[in-house]
Amino acid sequence: MTLERAITLRGNGDVQRSRALLEEMQEITPEDGRVSFHLALTCIAGSDETTAIRLLARAVELGLPASEEIEAVLAWTACLRTRKRYFEAARVLRSALERHPDEAVLQAFLALTMHTMGMHGEAAQMMVNVVVQTSGNRRVQDFATALRHYADQL
Repeated sequence: MTLERAITLRGNGDVQRSRALLEEMQEITPEDGRVSFHLALTCIAGSDETTAIRLLARAVELGLPASEEIEAVLAWTACLRTRKRYFEAARVLRSALERHPDEAVLQAFLALTMHTMGMHGEAAQMMVNVVVQTSGNRRVQDFATALRHYADQL
C-alpha cells in the first residue's frame, strides 16, 4: 500500500481503486498532507468536488512540499470557482501568495478570479505585471516600464 501505487491507479483511470487505497492510507496516517492531497485529486477525477474542496483545504493546512502546495491551491480554487465561490477562491489565492509571492501562476489565477468578481482594473493590472515579470519576449521587456506605468493607471 503506497502513495505511488494510488497515484498510478488514478493515472491509469482506476479512480475507484485509487480512492479506496488512499482512504485506507488516510485512516492510518490522518496527518499526512500528501495523502489528503492525492485523495482530493482522485475525488476530482471521480467528479466529487465537494469532498475534494475539504481535502485540499486540509492538505494545505497540514503542509505540503511547495510544488504540491501550489498544485493543491490551484485545484482547490478551481473547485471553488466551479461552485461560484469566487471570494473564497480569491482569499485562498491571496493566502498562498503570502507564502509564494513570486509564483506567477497564482497571480494569474487571482487576476482571473478578480476579473470574474468584477474587479476588472485590478485584474488587468495584475495580469500585465505577470506578463512583464514572466515574459522572455524582448519587446515586452523593452517596454516593461511603459507597461507597468500603464498598468498602475488601470
